[in-house]
Amino acid sequence: MPGAGESAARLREAADQAFAAERYVNACVLYERLLAFGTDPALHYRCGAAYLGRERYTEALDHYRAAEPAPGRSPRGRPAIARAHLANKDPRAAQAELTRAPALSTAD
Repeated sequence: MPGAGESAARLREAADQAFAAERYVNACVLYERLLAFGTDPALHYRCGAAYLGRERYTEALDHYRAAEPAPGRSPRGRPAIARAHLANKDPRAAQAELTRAPALSTAD
């Protein structure tokens, strides 16, 4: 009987294949199932991209925000959040996201 790690790996492979084939509905479902195993910024990022491909901007933004790093870290998710705002025809929000100063962390 396969373990949770093995089934999660297969699920991730299927989700990535669906995403690559632009089958965004399937990709969203599979990424959401993967997130049930536990939160992962990379999965949130891919799930956000899949929702953006479906033009589901609210869900895309939610996942892109969940993919954001801890304060003081690299702002990897911000360009993706900005793209979602632009796709949703909200250029002011996109510009605000791109120019937002990163929070500084005193811990490291």
